[in-house]
Amino acid sequence: MADFEDITGWQDELEAFEESEEGKAYFRQHLYDSERRLPFDVILELAGLMLKHKELRDAVRQRAEFRAFLKTRPDLTNDDDEFWEKNPLDASEKLEEFMAWYGSKTRVPFRDFPLSKAEELAIAVVAGDLVSLDYAEAKVFAEKTFYPHFIYREDGE
Repeated sequence: MADFEDITGWQDELEAFEESEEGKAYFRQHLYDSERRLPFDVILELAGLMLKHKELRDAVRQRAEFRAFLKTRPDLTNDDDEFWEKNPLDASEKLEEFMAWYGSKTRVPFRDFPLSKAEELAIAVVAGDLVSLDYAEAKVFAEKTFYPHFIYREDGE
């Protein structure tokens, strides 16, 4: 398993991996792999990393703040200038790139959609909708919001 204590240089690592033949093959292999479900533990680990490392936690916080802003403006659409002025595009891009880097380090079947649920969990923690990433608590939250996309541990495991 990859060591995620020090993620310094992760963006450079991702860029180099994406340009390598191995990286191109990895992303191409999983691009259309929409049927495979990931273990929920993978999503929890990724969410934990997003909350652990300051640059990622800041991006998660920005995404959570934008969602809170959108709730106060239900009529706002992506056709409105204010939507784009408030939208933290850099934060979104950073989190997407980190998910790709995580996939490249762990070699989990990379698909943006299921891995992006780690961002959803991290946002829920930052927003206070989820107290922690405790497995049982996070599982209940996930089952309500995006259950079919993961393999959960059996009770008692």
